[in-house]
Amino acid sequence: MIPFIDLDEGYVLCLDPKCNSENAFQLTDYYLNILKKQFSNVNWHEQIVDQDIQHDAWNCGVFVIQFAERFIKSKNYTNL
Repeated sequence: MIPFIDLDEGYVLCLDPKCNSENAFQLTDYYLNILKKQFSNVNWHEQIVDQDIQHDAWNCGVFVIQFAERFIKSKNYTNL
């Protein structure tokens, strides 16, 4: 899992290639709590993204890098 934090838009997005949702929600909540304390002037929220599921145990890095590349280039989170 890897969190993405957008300071301009005020949200936290947690990419979870294996779709272990409980861990992703816990990580997102952890970062949201920290950010709300540090940047209380921002209306923080979580961003939910539908994504492909990683079906093996060795390509998580590829998943995360491809997502990060799309995120940085376009900030278009749909159809990832």
